[in-house]
Amino acid sequence: MKGAAIISLMKSIPEIVDKLGDDGVLRVFPREAPRDVKTPYGTYRKILNTPTNSFTSESGFDFARYDLHIYSPIYGECEQVIELMRKHMAGASGTFAGVELNYTEYIDDSDDFNPTTDLHEHLIEFNFNYRRQP
Repeated sequence: MKGAAIISLMKSIPEIVDKLGDDGVLRVFPREAPRDVKTPYGTYRKILNTPTNSFTSESGFDFARYDLHIYSPIYGECEQVIELMRKHMAGASGTFAGVELNYTEYIDDSDDFNPTTDLHEHLIEFNFNYRRQP
C-alpha cells in the first residue's frame, strides 16, 4: 500500500479537502510535515503490512495499518477532521492512485497536546485491505 493511495482517498472527500487543502493540494505528509506549514495539517505512517493468505493459496490481497495524525493549535479543528476521516474513510473502497482498495476499517483514535509546539495532536488508525501489486 502506498501513501499516495491514502492521499488520493482523502482528496476524493470534499469535506476533508475543505479542512486540509490549499488549491487542491492536501497538507498531509509522510511521517513529518515541513516547518511553518499552515494548520491544521496531517501526517501518516505505515505501522504494518501483512499478506492475507489462506492455508491453500494466496488471496491476492494484503493488509496494511496506517495511523494518521492531525495537528492544530485548536483542539476542535483536530476533532472535526478526525470525525470526517472516520465518517468518510471507514468502509471506503475503490481504486486510489492505482491501488485497488478492497475495504478500509477504522481501528481507534486518540488525542494529545504537545506543549513544546503548542499543537493538539489527534491520531486515527485504519486497516486497509488492498490488492497486492506485482
